[in-house]
Order: sequence, then structure tokens, then C-alpha cells
Amino acid sequence: MGQTYVAVLSNIRLSEIRKAGRYLVGTRTRNEGYTSPRSQETLRSWADENRQKTEIVILTTKRIDVEITMHVGIKEVQTKNVAKHLGILLESKLTFWKHIKRAANKACTVTTNVNRLMANLGGPKSSKRRLLVSVKHFVLVYKAEVWADALKIEKYRKRMAEVQWRGAQRVACAYRTVSEPGTLLIAEVMPTDPLAAERKVAYVKKNDCGKFEAKREARAQAIQKWQTRWNAETRGKWTFRLIREIDAWVNRNFGEANYYLTQFLTGRWDEQRNSLE
Repeated sequence: MGQTYVAVLSNIRLSEIRKAGRYLVGTRTRNEGYTSPRSQETLRSWADENRQKTEIVILTTKRIDVEITMHVGIKEVQTKNVAKHLGILLESKLTFWKHIKRAANKACTVTTNVNRLMANLGGPKSSKRRLLVSVKHFVLVYKAEVWADALKIEKYRKRMAEVQWRGAQRVACAYRTVSEPGTLLIAEVMPTDPLAAERKVAYVKKNDCGKFEAKREARAQAIQKWQTRWNAETRGKWTFRLIREIDAWVNRNFGEANYYLTQFLTGRWDEQRNSLE
């Protein structure tokens, strides 16, 4: 039997408890008291059916102790601050910070292993490099439809951007001194937050306009968001002079980025030539 949870929304006090698959979800109203006898009976019967593995996570924005002992029938269950379900770490305050850290650490390990296959000079073409590095994207944005909005916090976004930058350096054959925005653009690797937002938009709109149309609209919005950020970026100005339109660069059907092209696009060709002279 898999793990089962009791998800309590807003507070421990419940006005209604309903079954939702393997969950018991509590909803809160403005004028509520403690759990009703009917709700207590639902809890008892559910705990009896899932006696082996029962976990309780209190989801609340209030500053209360969320690690307590709760009595469910005759059974005592210790609540947890974090629980894992379908690969997502659910915290009591639903900030998803621990999930983002865990995903970034896993993606960092994947990136380190993949980078060993790609040297700056020689090796696979940039398209094949991009395919290898895309493995970490499945780790970074797994179930992003749920936690995409958390990347609006700069601290969370930077944690994932660090890992993505490392992989993009190998795709573009760039040095570590090249700025993050320039490296991602040359490597044609979309930043994490527009990528996560793209998945969320595609998921929300697929019932309205179809799966393929939703993906197309989500991609267009993600490219526009990336373009807006690139226009306002203060780093990589030399690269910005050469590549202004992201859509045209990413969707071109010719040319492969390599070490020498990257040196030119980042303004380091003259520095290398002067050092040789």
C-alpha cells in the first residue's frame, strides 16, 4: 500500500472533511467550530482502512506548531512538516522551497555527469549537446504545473538558474566568465521560470483549445517573457547587439553554435587574438 495523507487546509479546525482519492481534504469556513461528529467518524473510518501507512500534513499559513500528535480514532499519528507525494515535496506552508532545492540538487548531479561527455573543443554538435543537457530539464521542471508560481521569488529562481547555467555552458562551448543570460541565449536554452510557466499554461488551457494549440500558445508566451527579460537585461550587451530577436535565433533552421562562434558572439574573440599576438 502506498503512502496516504490527511491534508488539512488553513487550520486544524475543520467544518467538513471529504474524500478525494487517497486524501482526506479539510475545508474551512468563516464561522466554523471544531470537527463535527460526522467529520470525526470519517477520519476514524479512513484511518482504519489505511492503518499501515498514514501520514498527516497540516497545510496552513498561520504561525502555529505543525508537528504535533493527532488522535485519529484510537490511533496516534505524528504530523509532519514535509511529505512526498508523486515526486513533489509538500510543505505545510506550500512554499515548495524544499522541493526546488531537492530538484536543483538532483539536476546538478545529472548535469555534472553529462558535462563529462562534452568538451569545449571537439565533441558533439550543439544540437546533440542540447539533447543531452535537456535530460536535466525533466528533473528541474517535473510537475511544474503545481509549483511554477513559486519561481516568482528571486531566491527560488536563482537556485534553479545556477544549475541550468552550468549545462548551457557546455552546449554553447562557453567559458564560465560569460554571463548567464548570454550563455542561455547562445545555447538556445530557455530560463527555468518561463519554462515552468509554459508547462502550467499548457496544462490550464488544454481543455479549452486542445493540447497542441495550448502548447503553441504557451510556447509563444514563454518566448515573449524571455524576450522581455532579454531587452531589459544589463549583462551581455555585446551579445544583445548581435542577437536581438530570440524567436528568430531559436527557430532558425541553419547553423550550429560552436566554440569559435561563441567567442565571437560574447565579444571574447579580440581578447583571444590579442593574447596570441
